[in-house]
Amino acid sequence: MTMVTAPETAAAAKTLAQARKSGLVRPRGREDSAGRWYPDPEAEACTCCESIRTPSRAWPRSIRAHCASGGHCQHLVAEYPEAFARALVEAEAAEAEWAAEAE
Repeated sequence: MTMVTAPETAAAAKTLAQARKSGLVRPRGREDSAGRWYPDPEAEACTCCESIRTPSRAWPRSIRAHCASGGHCQHLVAEYPEAFARALVEAEAAEAEWAAEAE
């Protein structure tokens, strides 16, 4: 894996967060039969997620919303670098596709 600087990492995390917030890409995870969303424990569940409300019927996507935040994407860089790299490639491809369709 290529070494990147802190500003490049911050910019990449911001790109991923923007793509997630806009709905171009989604965090990796699963929904149960009641619609509660849980992050993938091997590619998305970071230490920052531990302080987020546990999904319930009233708040089914509390962690999913958090996983679209810039802070969470920064944690992905440190805790799951390979998953972050895959997610960033997906986000950049989705943004390029969206831009091409907008032209």
